[in-house]
Amino acid sequence: MYTVNTTIVVNNEIVDDLAIKIGIRNAIWTPNQGFMLNGFKVAAQGFSNHQDFAGTGTAVPDRINEFRVTSLRAIGSNFWRTAHNPPNPELLDYCDQYGMLIWLENRFINQGVQPLPPPHTKEAALESDDPTPLPPDVVAADPQLLADAQAMVLRDRNHPSVVIYSLCNEGGCEIGAAYGGVIAAQFKDVIMSADTYRPITGNSEWGVSSSDTFTNIMDVFTCSYNYQTYTLYHYTHPWKPVMGGESASCTSDRGYYLPSNATTGHVYSDDDGCVANSWQAAAQNAWDSGNFAWTGHDYKGEPTPFNWPDINSHFGVLDIAGFEKDSAGYYRSWWLPNGNTYLKLVPRNWNSPVPVGTPITLRAFTGAASVEAFVNGVSLGKVAVNAYGTARWNAVNFAPGNISAIAYDSNGNTVATDTVITTGAAYAVKVEEVVIGNTPYQADGLDVAMFTVTIVDSNGNVVPDANNLLTYTVTGPGTIYGLGNGDPADHTPDKVGMVDLPYGGVWARPAFFGYARAIVQTQANQPGTITLTVQAAGLQPGQASISTQ
Repeated sequence: MYTVNTTIVVNNEIVDDLAIKIGIRNAIWTPNQGFMLNGFKVAAQGFSNHQDFAGTGTAVPDRINEFRVTSLRAIGSNFWRTAHNPPNPELLDYCDQYGMLIWLENRFINQGVQPLPPPHTKEAALESDDPTPLPPDVVAADPQLLADAQAMVLRDRNHPSVVIYSLCNEGGCEIGAAYGGVIAAQFKDVIMSADTYRPITGNSEWGVSSSDTFTNIMDVFTCSYNYQTYTLYHYTHPWKPVMGGESASCTSDRGYYLPSNATTGHVYSDDDGCVANSWQAAAQNAWDSGNFAWTGHDYKGEPTPFNWPDINSHFGVLDIAGFEKDSAGYYRSWWLPNGNTYLKLVPRNWNSPVPVGTPITLRAFTGAASVEAFVNGVSLGKVAVNAYGTARWNAVNFAPGNISAIAYDSNGNTVATDTVITTGAAYAVKVEEVVIGNTPYQADGLDVAMFTVTIVDSNGNVVPDANNLLTYTVTGPGTIYGLGNGDPADHTPDKVGMVDLPYGGVWARPAFFGYARAIVQTQANQPGTITLTVQAAGLQPGQASISTQ
């Protein structure tokens, strides 16, 4: 990263100055080698992401945006799709800083499609030198939407993390319409007039119509799901780069292992193929530029497969409070360079994932050659791990104690171990600061600190089935900005002021399978020590402090 400093001087006096961060890189898409960054193939290990977080809504403070970027980088992601609109520019700043590449998406193009204005009419065409009448369905895009798309480019084109622009997503495009290419070309033209250095795509639903002209205008073909059809597209369009636009819409809830329950609003899935199949397709084809799983983080709304009482999605690899779900282990196994020495055994709850004696599936995420699992010291056998796959042991009867696993390389050497134990009863609340970046906390009324709250037993182990009600208080020059826990069916307000606070008007929210999240805001011009204290009935309280300057 570099800084370009620009000053305007009038009569030897500086009247204005501006500092702009830029970066230098070479990013191109090729039809046969996929995406190339600085001359090297880099598969898009991407997630699509909406813009909200537990305790904040879409008014996401800068430090939380930094966490959202780094938490996905930590599991191996290198690409972020801004689904389905331009993000706040601070998010792009962090993507520049941490090497997260950006698919920058315009909101839509299908709203405001209208007939061409005069003199582009059938009558005018008849009066021109070329008497061929225009077809009656010739259309133009709304000028305001064109201006909005160009404004996105003008605002964000100095970010080196931005490597591709997207006109729209699925139903927001004109895919399948006879005039789809006409509208797409107009949007492409206004974008290219502001930036000729980046290609343009639009996430399509390929195959919806034989009359589609939209995808012909795109520099890079991207498509939701249907990844089994990408090979056909590649061979019928050998000149065009191909990338998965949206894939792996897998649903699950962190810590929940009972059958999916529409009444409580919780989802369980042990279908590892959901996360594995799309990545296997991308990884095994040299011409495939990668794909974007739906989604990195959970978000408010779209609670598929259920409705009420759910109020947010189940799609994320991380829950809405930023805690990793089990499926994060898959990406750590195959997206990180040390995945061959990584091992994660699930379920992560061996207290009461299911009733005693009930069959449950054990799974292991690892990039090692094979893995062996044990229940209370008894081997379940060694399972080979295929490329981009997982290991599993079906119909294992739950019995308290512990489960463990050993990962082996191709020579039979142990490369990783993992154990999940039955913990003791809930004993205390533990509060820990989440260190995000290296910038000191600022007493400006804008900065925030994030804390992880866990319920632990007397030995300090997180109790994975604890859902105690937690009460939060702050002392010092700070206030609670919001609370979260990752539960998609918890109706406790994220923020004060939206509705009256429940639980007697105090800041309180239940833990969700042992974990909760608190975000504390600094106060302007009041530096000092801020202490967060969290309590639960019958448990030892926990607290943590930060200093602001």
